[in-house]
Amino acid sequence: MLPPSASETMALRLHMRMGYEGMNSQREPERFGALLSGMRALPPRQTACLVFLLSFLCFMALTPWVHRRWVPSGDQPHYLLATHSLLIDHDADLRNNYLQQDYAVYYPADWLDPHVKKTTSGRWYPLHDMALSILMVPAYAVGGHLGVIYFLNLIAALVAANTWGLAYELTSRRGAAWIAWLAATFTIPLLPYAFLVYPEMPAALFVLWVVRTLLHTVATPPWRWMVVGLALVMLPWLVVRFAPIAVVLFLLVVIRAWVRRDLSARHWAALGIGMALMLLLALLFSALFFQDSLASLGSSLDRGANTVLRRLDVMNHLDSFLGWLLDQRIGLWSLAPVYLFALPGLLLLWRRHRWAALVLGGLLLVQHLSLGFTKFVMRGGIPPRYLIVVLPVAAALLAVVWSEVRAWGVRAIGGIFLALSLLNAALVMANPLRAEFGPYDESHLLRLYSDVTHLDLNRALPLFISDMRYKDPGWDDRAEDDQEVATYTFGGFSPALSPVGRVVPDDAATAGVATGIEAGVKGIGFAGPQGSFPAGSYTLIYRLRTEGSSAPDVPLAVARVEIVGQPPVEREIAARDLQPLGTFRQVSFPFSLDARREVTCTLATTGASALAVDWAGVDFAAPWRARLLALGWAGVALALAIWVRAKGSSAPVPQPAISHEDESLRGAYGMAAYRIGLTLLLLAAGGLVYRQWSLLRGPRTYQAERLHRLVGQVVADSAAASQQAVRRAAQEPAGFLAFGPYELFDPGGYQACFRLRSAASAMDAEMAIVDIAAQAGKVIVARRAVRAADLADSDNYHDICVPFMNTAQQRLEFRVYSAAASDVWFDQVHVSRYP
Repeated sequence: MLPPSASETMALRLHMRMGYEGMNSQREPERFGALLSGMRALPPRQTACLVFLLSFLCFMALTPWVHRRWVPSGDQPHYLLATHSLLIDHDADLRNNYLQQDYAVYYPADWLDPHVKKTTSGRWYPLHDMALSILMVPAYAVGGHLGVIYFLNLIAALVAANTWGLAYELTSRRGAAWIAWLAATFTIPLLPYAFLVYPEMPAALFVLWVVRTLLHTVATPPWRWMVVGLALVMLPWLVVRFAPIAVVLFLLVVIRAWVRRDLSARHWAALGIGMALMLLLALLFSALFFQDSLASLGSSLDRGANTVLRRLDVMNHLDSFLGWLLDQRIGLWSLAPVYLFALPGLLLLWRRHRWAALVLGGLLLVQHLSLGFTKFVMRGGIPPRYLIVVLPVAAALLAVVWSEVRAWGVRAIGGIFLALSLLNAALVMANPLRAEFGPYDESHLLRLYSDVTHLDLNRALPLFISDMRYKDPGWDDRAEDDQEVATYTFGGFSPALSPVGRVVPDDAATAGVATGIEAGVKGIGFAGPQGSFPAGSYTLIYRLRTEGSSAPDVPLAVARVEIVGQPPVEREIAARDLQPLGTFRQVSFPFSLDARREVTCTLATTGASALAVDWAGVDFAAPWRARLLALGWAGVALALAIWVRAKGSSAPVPQPAISHEDESLRGAYGMAAYRIGLTLLLLAAGGLVYRQWSLLRGPRTYQAERLHRLVGQVVADSAAASQQAVRRAAQEPAGFLAFGPYELFDPGGYQACFRLRSAASAMDAEMAIVDIAAQAGKVIVARRAVRAADLADSDNYHDICVPFMNTAQQRLEFRVYSAAASDVWFDQVHVSRYP
């Protein structure tokens, strides 16, 4: 979606050439000669094309690693499964797809909790909005999950190019635009979402398109406004969470038209046609695949309305506002501190171009405030995912700072923040688990830095702990009733299972289901919540109901909190605590921790009466420490913004070049460099595609020290291929010497050769077992026992080869299990095609 260059007035052309080229000719050394002179003459549109190709190339280079090593989690497999159903079954009913485990190709576990809404006719319709799944159908048809990743690479590259374009349009400085591109494209969270199956990246592209159209200083053709109309309807169809952004963008269109009066009837007609066409397509899709023209859109609107009503809380909005910026796990400034310069960029832009500052600042503020209705705890994905839709706009503001502030102190701080942001992104790309967290976890990235610096950095940044609610979604009931499972119970709950209970419909319960425990049944009626809790005061809450007529003092259940390193805390729940009978009542009691502890909460029933459990909850009783710490850091950020703005040039700054002239490439050297660069990038992209194809076919070699293990140690070994091996000593317990790497393999015949050696032992002694497994170890594809006779020469490594047939594209792991009474060394495993 790179907008075409619009023709400009003669005055603007003269200003651009005299101002921009003149200023740059003074800064550029003459020794670069005609080549750099020609490159400076490269029009912005062609430069944006190069930005797109360079970004696409970088993403494609990382795609093989991501596809082989990252397992789709969170909502990703559900979006993919909906796309699979649209393509293969030509419907939106996911019942057969979940029960047939059509997700096994890209999701290694043997069961995926259904994110569905069940109808009275027995259909399972997806809870998630379907626009993203529709967009992915062509890519999924061509290449499955891998094709979808390449499609997301393409979308992310378009976002990167448009970010460069917006930054250049705000500053007229190419160097500043390149800085904004680097800061946005290769930091968290935009970089990971070039590969993750979520709707945020397409939404960011639509927002960029509308914003650039709004900021154009010259009349734009009607077709651009038609695309604006399409984007405004597409945003809430991607996710209802984007509805506030769509509304604000539409209001900005109206304001622009009222103030400038440059939109003719043709422009308004084009805008209306675009909106009507996209709305018609959404209704038509719903009618064809949901048998109801309003079912798909109505479900999204219902969820949005319920979220707003449920989360209308001033303190929750305060926590959300501070948490999305400064929480050590999901805060934007914590993970990518370079975005601290977006605030001074907005202040500087306000002085130069009020309309641009109003558009960009309004979008950032509305999106940030609207997140208060969804709380600031994100389930699934690398944070801060919910901010991605407007982050390219924030990145463009970084270019404003770079173009106007020349002070070396500001540049040095900005360089440090940019380097730290890039390092965080590199660490997460190497291992995405560093960015994931549980509701009570601290930042894994800060813990990594703490281990290096020997400082407790986790205490330096706020940790917002939300009040959590846990509900039994019925996953343990899936083996009964023809594998029927309960509907996913909305995003407001975390799963906690009931060993002796069963999920049953209950209109009085939240989400329409409760955990029913029959009279006479004793045991754990609700197993949870549990986990590692930080120090502080908490309140454990159970929402219960009893129908029995037991005496008031008869105990019905015992709520118990087991704390590692501290005495347990428990409370007996009697019938009097649940008066009046037949209605849900909340029963709670406090507990506190003197340090981070492992905590397990359980509700054990006595069997004296039937009991219904709606949900369990844990409320954190001391949130003000995090709030005060966050407010302190927010003050520091504001002071930094004021200081940076003061360092900006006080001289009048020319208006930004919101639109650029449509000019051809000038200069032979510029033309040659452009063509050569374009050719090299296209060749490199083709090479990466071929490399990915060849990787899926093999061969591949995995060094033992880079695989996972439960026993053994990495030791130096001159006989090993990499001068290192994994050794399990005879006195160590038995276990897996190596397992992994859970990479995808195409169907076909293979041979895995494990390189092993051992100390001398009886010839018939079993030294190890090597196998190839799928579905996270649940399916053994091939196995071989390794005896001492196979490793007769203890000084040299021996190849133990196991041929196997891979029946489907799936993730495989290669394992070495050792229980021998002598030392065993493992060097590597080599996997190749086997005729």
